Amino acid sequence: MTLTLPMYTRVGSCQPDQCGSACCKSLWLEVNPFYRTDPDVSNWVRLHGIEMVERDGRTLARVPAPCTALDTLGRCSLYGQPERPALCGAFPAAPASLAGVEDVCSYTFTET
Repeated sequence: MTLTLPMYTRVGSCQPDQCGSACCKSLWLEVNPFYRTDPDVSNWVRLHGIEMVERDGRTLARVPAPCTALDTLGRCSLYGQPERPALCGAFPAAPASLAGVEDVCSYTFTET
């Protein structure tokens, strides 16, 4: 059996004025589905401002954690500086990376 995975090319550019730096204001982490199904744990998670979603059979948690390098306008104060993590410039790397920001992110992907 051969499995062929699609490859994607990112199209567009970062436009923080359009998205409000949405990707820099929280972290998306995959968590145990128990966090969504157990009422007590689910309540604890909600009280801590964590949003839980189910996507493609995975349970994801959006944890509010704004980047400390955002300036008062919500822009990266490290842009163009060596201190800026390469991960920031690589986001989003695949369509799945758009989870939670797909409505505001100006990037799209084409299958290659």
